[in-house]
Amino acid sequence: MPTTNVSRVVKNSRFAQNYHVYREKGSFVAGRWTQTTLDTILMFGVVTAAGTKDIIQVPEGDRSSQIMVFHSVEKLYVTHVDTCFSGISDKILWKGSYYRLFKVLEWSDFGYYKAFGISVEGD
Repeated sequence: MPTTNVSRVVKNSRFAQNYHVYREKGSFVAGRWTQTTLDTILMFGVVTAAGTKDIIQVPEGDRSSQIMVFHSVEKLYVTHVDTCFSGISDKILWKGSYYRLFKVLEWSDFGYYKAFGISVEGD
C-alpha cells in the first residue's frame, strides 16, 4: 500500500482553484441516454494543461483540441453503468470553457483522481 498521499497538494490553495462539475444521472433506454437528474458540484483542485506524455497520437492523424487535466480528491466520472448510478461523462466548467471528461485515472491510493477533459465548443 502506498504511503505517499498527495491530496494535501491537490487541495492546497497555492496550486488549486475552483471549478464546477456538471454530472448527469439517468439510464440508457433502447440505446439512448435518458437523463433523470443534473447535479452541479463545486470542486477544488489543481488544473493543468495536458503535457506531451498525456496526449495520444491517433491513427487518423493529429487532433487539435485543448485538453486540460483536472486533479481532485473527489471521484470524477466518464460514461459508466454501475449498481450505484449510471451517468455520462462529467462536464467541467473552468474559466468560462466547458470540458467533457474522456479519461479518469483513479489514484485513490495516493489520495486523488486525475481526469482528462477535452474542450467542448458551444455547450
